[in-house]
Amino acid sequence: GLYVGRIYEEVKGRPRHVIAETLTPTPVAKTKAKVVKSAG
Repeated sequence: GLYVGRIYEEVKGRPRHVIAETLTPTPVAKTKAKVVKSAG
């Protein structure tokens, strides 16, 4: 719960589909998550 909440706080300013992909445990999602953190 806390982990997901922290992710939400980091990406709440971004499109919902980005959040969904970030929460999906796939290599593609992990790559996008890194891109989001780099951009943020």
